[in-house]
Parts: sequence; C-alpha cells; structure tokens
Amino acid sequence: MLEPATAVCPSRVGCGPAHGTVAGCCGTAPCSAGVCGGRNFLHEVQDLCRAHGALMILDEMITRFRWHVGDAQELLGIQPDVRVGGPACKPVLSITGRDGLPSMPLRTLFMQEMMRHGVIMPQVTIAFRHGDAELEHARRALDVALPVVAEGLRSGIEPLLLGPAVKPVFRRFN
Repeated sequence: MLEPATAVCPSRVGCGPAHGTVAGCCGTAPCSAGVCGGRNFLHEVQDLCRAHGALMILDEMITRFRWHVGDAQELLGIQPDVRVGGPACKPVLSITGRDGLPSMPLRTLFMQEMMRHGVIMPQVTIAFRHGDAELEHARRALDVALPVVAEGLRSGIEPLLLGPAVKPVFRRFN
C-alpha cells in the first residue's frame, strides 16, 4: 500500500532523475507518457507485486479527485488491484477477482476473515466515533485477513469459505 504521488510525480523508469517539469505530469496525459516507454516507478512496483503475488493498493486520500477527475492513478497511467469508489464520506469497496469483475465468493471470504477478527466490514462506513483505537483494530484485522484473501486468489476461494457465498441484495430473486 502506497500513495501514488506526493508533491512530485513518480520517477520515470530508465531515464535517471527528471529535471524540471515532466511532460504530461499534472496535466491530462499519463505521467511520463511517451518518455522511457511510458513507464514510471509505480509500474515497476506493480510488476514486483504481480511477480510475487502481492496486492498493489494505492492510498488516494490526498490525491483522490485532486490531481485528475479519474484520480492520480488515471493521470499516472497505473491500475491498482483491491478498488474503492463512491464519495469520500461513503467510499465503496469493490472486491474483484483476477478477471477484474466483482467476485461475491471473494467478497464473502474478505468479510468472513474481517469478522473473524472482530470487524464487520461489508462496506466502508466512516463515522466520527471511529477513533485511533478503532482504526488500529481495523488495520490489525486487515493485516491478518488480506493474506487469507490472497491465498484464496492463489489456491481457490471455496475451500476457505465457512458457508455459502453472499448474494447481491438488490436482485429480484435471491
């Protein structure tokens, strides 16, 4: 998990340090597009994550909707793995399989493992009552739940589930 950018754009790959403004950075084209194969530091991180079976999560608390309407990830030409959308006060957690499509079995495994560690998290609901202790508790639960979810992606989800997968709530016939 990392921020896609802070005060500067990610370094271009294979070009040495950038001096001055990087073409496309903080504009409308992906950062370093057309320069050094259009790749930057984040592409290298993503390659390493995929090679080692790790998730790449971009923390866009600072950059979200500020750098680009599609977030910094669109501007920088990178697509993280575990997705969040919705308004800042009610982010929507989208749990998708390797094919990029929503996966109810994977969502069930995530919720199961979070509940196993005392966090009910079918969605992200921010409240003023959530203080440092509650956030730390959720972080610790994520630390142990996410490796189980990764194992499910590697080896199969069904054997890890304690019951049937959840179904979408808003269907005509559940």
